[in-house]
Amino acid sequence: MLAWNVDEVLRAWDDVERNTEELEELEEQLKSGVMKNHDGTFYTWKDLVNSNNEPFYTSKEEWEAECREEIEAIKDEIASDREILSECWSEYSGKKKDYQSGTFDEEMKKVLEWRQGYSKLLGNEV
Repeated sequence: MLAWNVDEVLRAWDDVERNTEELEELEEQLKSGVMKNHDGTFYTWKDLVNSNNEPFYTSKEEWEAECREEIEAIKDEIASDREILSECWSEYSGKKKDYQSGTFDEEMKKVLEWRQGYSKLLGNEV
């Protein structure tokens, strides 16, 4: 029996995808100094204020340092989730020696297709 279950693998997979997108956005924001609201408006670090209309940051360097910390934290999360996926794949492929499985990406595609069909059956589109 495998120590990993499908829910753990899918959570790690989803987290890698979500965090990779967030990482790309943060790196672009750090590079350009410009962020985009959900409504499509743009702003900079100077526009970030609390409920008393006081600035969150005293300088661009302070904002950049916080962005870099957040980027490193996200990279660590991605690495951790990729390690989970790698361990799961190693365990799975080691126990399925008689079964001719595909590559990790091919097998994950099957799992993701299964999840989509299952979610559709339940009426919860993923």
